[in-house]
Amino acid sequence: MFTLLQALYINTSMNLNDLYEELDLVALGTAADVVPLIDENRILTKFGIKRMRETGNTGLAALMEVSGSVKGNVNSNNIIHILAPRLNAPGRLSSASKTVDLLTSNNWLKALKIADEIEKENATRRHMNDQVFVEAEAMLHSANMEFGAEGVVLASQNWHQGVIGIAASRIVEKYNSPTILISLENDIDKGSARSIKGFDICSAISECENILENYGGHKYAVGLTIKANKIDTLKERFNEIIKRELPSGIPKSFIKIDAEIDLSCLNDDMIRFLDKLSPYGESNPIPVFLTRNLHVVNDSRIVGNNHLKFKVTDGYRFFDAIGFNMGNYKDKVRPNNSPIEILYNVEENEWRGRKNIQLVIKA
Repeated sequence: MFTLLQALYINTSMNLNDLYEELDLVALGTAADVVPLIDENRILTKFGIKRMRETGNTGLAALMEVSGSVKGNVNSNNIIHILAPRLNAPGRLSSASKTVDLLTSNNWLKALKIADEIEKENATRRHMNDQVFVEAEAMLHSANMEFGAEGVVLASQNWHQGVIGIAASRIVEKYNSPTILISLENDIDKGSARSIKGFDICSAISECENILENYGGHKYAVGLTIKANKIDTLKERFNEIIKRELPSGIPKSFIKIDAEIDLSCLNDDMIRFLDKLSPYGESNPIPVFLTRNLHVVNDSRIVGNNHLKFKVTDGYRFFDAIGFNMGNYKDKVRPNNSPIEILYNVEENEWRGRKNIQLVIKA
């Protein structure tokens, strides 16, 4: 769309600077939609994020204010994990028109009011998503599923159709299995499917189209509708396709390590270098580093929504570390004489005007 508008502006001799004022929305949409951040997408997103840091969009500024995002330090990670979920929340739970009203508002007080409503809806969405995830996990364990050999197909009357896609992504992330979660409603039930690398879930679903009411998506994510009496057939056929396409079983997940480094490498020069490689996202992942022989300093603690916070040292340098959704590992991350090794991303964290380097734990 942006390229089309760019051509239109050039063809009609309009001022391109007026169009470039909207690059913040281009970056927002590009990063949020998880499209490959390479080539033209990467360029537009990089300049769009720069524009976002001084955005003239009243609604976007209000959303950053309410969500706690530091406007001057916003990046693709903030878009994907903080701003995008909030903008999507009304469409999942009530009406997407609320998001449109926010991004088209020129009134600061009105924009703040809408942003606050969206913040509350997002909190509700997160709570509902957690409920779906917990119930889905319980169903998995009670079914004695054979992980690595079959996919996940689960259904419940307790699940809101607006959050099952997010919950399915969490199941895939934790168990590395192609997953379909279905919200049971009336006569026609709605489902969301998510996949792993190496398995085209849209192609698999297309082979089941004669038992579906409708479906659509791409190789990693599909939405579908189905009658309740066809769900068992879907599960059986889905697993047959998985076994055919992955005859050696579902491959184990792994984390690609970009470099093994010492903590002495973590400094302002490293932060500037990593910033030049950004924006990070699909097809341009943030580098993952390995460091060995570290020790945990003091007891770890849980912050926010089950995030694990602790400090590590190599005996000379000390760094804060955080593991998102890793609160369950609290009892295992404690000071002792045994050295540990960690996989992590490096980021610059700002809190109350103070900046420091933080390690984002991957494993």
